[in-house]
Amino acid sequence: MILKIIDAILGKLWVALCITAALMRMLIKIIFMLTGRVLSPLRKIKFIDKYCQGVAATCNAVSVAGAKSSPLHYVADASSKFKSGIDASAAHRRVFFAAILVLLLIILAMTERSCSEQRGMASWYGPGFYGKPTASGEIFRADLYTAAHKTLPLGTKVTVINLNNNKKVKVKINDRGPFVEGRIIDLSKIAAEKLDMLESGIAPVIVIHCK
Repeated sequence: MILKIIDAILGKLWVALCITAALMRMLIKIIFMLTGRVLSPLRKIKFIDKYCQGVAATCNAVSVAGAKSSPLHYVADASSKFKSGIDASAAHRRVFFAAILVLLLIILAMTERSCSEQRGMASWYGPGFYGKPTASGEIFRADLYTAAHKTLPLGTKVTVINLNNNKKVKVKINDRGPFVEGRIIDLSKIAAEKLDMLESGIAPVIVIHCK
């Protein structure tokens, strides 16, 4: 039962993939054909002649009928390729998408981000700053998940974890501060509320920054 559902989903994905591939193939062929026709009168100019020959060779390589064919030939050719692709077996589709999945996992593993942690005290700010510009030029708002940090680049997104209750929140650094010794980050009101530290005003946190 589960295998049938998976095959049905893969079948729909396969159809979408075949349609996309057929359309792309048709588009590329038409572009090559039209490019060859447009550039053909320019062959008398010596410095363009070599380029035109390359375009003509490419057109001949991708088209059996040659440069005199109409775009309808490419539509028909792409359509036939599409139909033959649709006839692929369920087993073939499973292998194909499994290979794509493995490739994506390998790419994700190779592009794993490096993260750094900073531990210290967090506070929150708001009253007296509402409606005023931050260091990034953005207007400070208590209902946005933003924060102030002394050194991280403006626009950086970090995860802040409250060590008292393990609650966490993601914020964007758009301001500078805090300017109180021992504190590493100043949160907006809504971010502090998410960490359940409004009443205490401060809390020990970990700031996680991934590049």
